[in-house]
Amino acid sequence: MAHHNYSYQAVVEPSPWHAGDLISVTWTPQNNGSVTNAAPAQLRLAFVIYGPFSSVAELKRVMAGPSSAWPEPAANGRTVTADSWSGTTTHGTLQLPKDLKPGLYDTRQQVSVVGGGASSGDGIVTVVG
Repeated sequence: MAHHNYSYQAVVEPSPWHAGDLISVTWTPQNNGSVTNAAPAQLRLAFVIYGPFSSVAELKRVMAGPSSAWPEPAANGRTVTADSWSGTTTHGTLQLPKDLKPGLYDTRQQVSVVGGGASSGDGIVTVVG
């Protein structure tokens, strides 16, 4: 029997963000066609920010390099779970530290498949004082 197969994309409020903000992260399903797998894949959805960076050029240069050269995460969102068949929107949060420095931050969303495999995407937000 064929089932719809979904991936997920994080949607967050536009920047600027402020230190101490609680950011809502909405994970929206994206239909990727049908599959005939025996069971849905179990997914872990994570949202992290890295920075601060002083310019977009610096952010892109550093984040395009090996992960060993990235700064430590500035904030980690609450990881949520989903499966690849349900197509249900799910919600998480990202608590920004109260002492978060102003600047540009790389936002990284990662969808990990339990048992192996992952995909990720990046964006840029501004944090102001």
